[in-house]
Amino acid sequence: MKKQINKTVFKKAATTWLIPSLLLTSFVVRAGNINFDFRYESDSSSYNTAAKAASASNVSATNLKMKTGRVDFKGKVNEDLSYRLRWRFDKDYGTSSNMTSNNKTDGFTNHVDYAYLAHKLLPELTMTLGKFGSEIGGFEGNTPASDIYLQSQVYGKILPSFIYVSGGKLSYNLGQHDMSLLVLNQSETNTTEQSKLTYGLTYKAQFLENKEMTLLLSYLNDEKQSLTDDAKKMTGVTSIGIKYEPKPYYLSIDYLIFEQKNQTVKDNKDNWNSIVADFGYDFDGIQPKFKYEISQYKAETAGVSTTTKYDGVTLGLEYKPIHQENFRYHMMVTQLTTKPAAGDSLFEQHFIVGTKITADFLK
Repeated sequence: MKKQINKTVFKKAATTWLIPSLLLTSFVVRAGNINFDFRYESDSSSYNTAAKAASASNVSATNLKMKTGRVDFKGKVNEDLSYRLRWRFDKDYGTSSNMTSNNKTDGFTNHVDYAYLAHKLLPELTMTLGKFGSEIGGFEGNTPASDIYLQSQVYGKILPSFIYVSGGKLSYNLGQHDMSLLVLNQSETNTTEQSKLTYGLTYKAQFLENKEMTLLLSYLNDEKQSLTDDAKKMTGVTSIGIKYEPKPYYLSIDYLIFEQKNQTVKDNKDNWNSIVADFGYDFDGIQPKFKYEISQYKAETAGVSTTTKYDGVTLGLEYKPIHQENFRYHMMVTQLTTKPAAGDSLFEQHFIVGTKITADFLK
């Protein structure tokens, strides 16, 4: 009788705990990584009188808000085939959002940052298909959004259409040199359909004995036919970046250009350029950071041009209570001064105190 009871208990225990545990262990081993990327903070904003008059949304206020929220799934089928899905839950993509996509071409919603597979065709050649990061935009363009406190003017222009892109990428690696050819869907608007593909090139090289020096070059060309006239709507993005990172400090400098022609009316030209310098020093988990931006926007229509200038500053501290872990607290001050072609300068300042964590659910 005792033996029968023991067998019954063992079967129940196996069914209830052992088998699910083995299945879960098998899933964990095969799943790869499931990362939780989360940034939450208090943001106190203030504006001068000219900035308040320029826009009704420029209201001095203090808000508690989620700045970044996303789940990142990474996995491997084998050593040559991997996949990734990063899903964000930190944006409202309603019809009033400037991040809304028509999704006419690629079928992805903007809740999806990444959804791709990467196949290593040769040891030095990899093909990526789906939606992925373009690596356009210098070091700022390749910095995680959760680590940016104030975007440069060019970064703000390329973010909606050219940071996360859909199409194909062919990457070639030769030691300390990486080159990628991008063949992409065009950016979507309400007035144009896709008439041809977008093309881009990126190049990355590392120098010095311990690879402390990195060079980033990129170019992207997007051209489409207007539906209202015979003009071709053209967009070009060019970036040059260099970073010196001997540790415990780093310094990077980007020169970014965003150009458009015939976007609003025929024969108009819009040109944005930004110079961005970023510096940080790691004092064993305490990292002061400083970022400075000089930008200019020039608009030309019918031979008449106007110029707007921008100065942006980020200054503050990041603190990791557990060094080497992807968890931190941060305290930053950002300020942006806009100098229009006519009228008073606009001043905007933010005092940010918050936290960020990137952690694997499976660990």
